[in-house]
Amino acid sequence: MARGNGMRATATWKIAAAYVGGIVGAGFASGQEIVQFFAGFGWRGLLGALGATALFALLGRIFTKLAYSMDTGSHRELLAGICGERWASFFDLALALFLWGTLAIMMAGAGALTREYLQTPLLYGILAMGLGVLLVLAFGVNGFLSLNLAMVGILLGITILIGSASLAAHGPENVRFLDPGTATAPGGRVLIPNWWAAAALYVSYNSSLMLALAASIGRAGGQIAGEQRAGERLVGERGALRQFAFGGLLGGAGLGALALFMTWVLLSAGKEVLHGALPMYIIARSLGPLPYYSYLLSLWIAMWATATSCTYSLSRRISRMLGLNWRAAAGVAVVVASGLARIGFTELIQTVYPAFGYVWFVFLLFLARYGLARHTCAKPTRRV
Repeated sequence: MARGNGMRATATWKIAAAYVGGIVGAGFASGQEIVQFFAGFGWRGLLGALGATALFALLGRIFTKLAYSMDTGSHRELLAGICGERWASFFDLALALFLWGTLAIMMAGAGALTREYLQTPLLYGILAMGLGVLLVLAFGVNGFLSLNLAMVGILLGITILIGSASLAAHGPENVRFLDPGTATAPGGRVLIPNWWAAAALYVSYNSSLMLALAASIGRAGGQIAGEQRAGERLVGERGALRQFAFGGLLGGAGLGALALFMTWVLLSAGKEVLHGALPMYIIARSLGPLPYYSYLLSLWIAMWATATSCTYSLSRRISRMLGLNWRAAAGVAVVVASGLARIGFTELIQTVYPAFGYVWFVFLLFLARYGLARHTCAKPTRRV
């Protein structure tokens, strides 16, 4: 029993890390997303980040609990359970395109990073990221979650250390001097002209990645949680469900807390940092060689973790569509995304994220209706 509890506790951290790793891609790690959706609104961005933290925690718990209860193997099944077959087909296509777009963004970011700092052709970085993703997925779902846990640990450690050093250097009290007018970058307001709508849009498009990941590992829940003998089935199911739900809540809350911390760091650093294309890069470079190179490592890890999560979710869906082994489907996903990655990092970010955020608002309305109608947070029963 003690061994089972220990395995489930590990599963909780794996699920939490999977949520964080699935979302903290290049835009997040560079600080650009944080500026666009939070810090660009000055001190009010802290309120937006605080609200996003609560919403991420709630959605993380809901998606993980539903996926485990419905015994899902891909996001298509979870979508059908929430909004019905007809709407599920629409959201299934939209989410698949978004996952492919996000994977392409991470691969394009890797290509841009290696071209800038290693002086290699763009394609080399794209291929390196693709091979890195397939290498992680070769270890299966447990291997993927274990390696992701390690990557996220390194990423969080570097980000917190650099952020703390920046706060110590600039003084956290500087936040109060930045109102929305001075924080906004030149060229106009951020995507939505008020802080609460920007926070809602940010949660909207990122929650789709949370759903896709939760749905992809729902059926593997028993394996991840370490369920053993048939005689322990009922206790194992209930314990695993609680651990998975808590892992989703912890991951969502951790993601939001990291966004809140980075907002505070960027606001305290001053408007010159906020106006840069890569705000965290500017901060890391100002702190010396070790923080600078550590930041480059964390940026690569962030892109790698998100690319791996997107590929895993896509592979589960493609395998059911084409009848392929999911690892072969992962190869298909990477090959297609590598072609899209050549469009360019900035161009992809400017089109993929905002457009999908509006689409996913509609799905969240379906989720709210489903929750009210079925009382999903009560005592769902896992299909066997």
